[in-house]
Amino acid sequence: MKIIQLWCPPGGLVLDPYAGSGTTGHAVLDLNLQAGGLRRFVLIEQGAPENGDKYARSLTWKRLYNAITGERPSGNGAEPLGGGFEFRMLTRQIDAKAVLSMKKSELVDVVITSHWDENRRGSPNLVRIEDPKYTYLVGKDDRGEGYFIIWNNGGPVGQLDRESYRLVPKDAEKAELKPPYHVYARYEVYQSPNVQFWKIPDKILAHLGLNENSDRFNEGEDEEAA
Repeated sequence: MKIIQLWCPPGGLVLDPYAGSGTTGHAVLDLNLQAGGLRRFVLIEQGAPENGDKYARSLTWKRLYNAITGERPSGNGAEPLGGGFEFRMLTRQIDAKAVLSMKKSELVDVVITSHWDENRRGSPNLVRIEDPKYTYLVGKDDRGEGYFIIWNNGGPVGQLDRESYRLVPKDAEKAELKPPYHVYARYEVYQSPNVQFWKIPDKILAHLGLNENSDRFNEGEDEEAA
């Protein structure tokens, strides 16, 4: 709780990707009560699903619930900390089919975050762009280069052809961006020296560090999150 108090502002968000029994979430709730504030938390816990261990459901969820309500297994209540949380179980496998079924906003999230790495020298950090005046532009980097996703009206992911390419430099001109244009699409049937093409789903899976044919994440059990 002290670490969170020192690091996290009163309206901040705390992420714990190895949640265990929910200590971090419990500490956030307790700190909000004691010191004020509206800190939030995201907890992720896989447990040991190969042994039938649904850790997040059986322990993490229960601890947070008891902390919020003041209930205890012994029957002796404690001071309720208040607050609340949502429990969600991740059930979809990460493979080509899952990537191709992503919504546009999900694909944009993956593209933007995949280029952020403060420890990689020369690695560009992307800024997300959300503006209806752009057809395909979704981000730009610190070199003034644009990132585009070819997306058909309402989906799914489209292909880079002559017709869709015409709109890429138009978006870039509006945003005052220079080539090369980093274009994500299902297929590349039109090539331009101004385009660096990234194939979906291949590049998205590579961004996530996955090999669709052999990666263990495509074969494991569901993960759970609180």
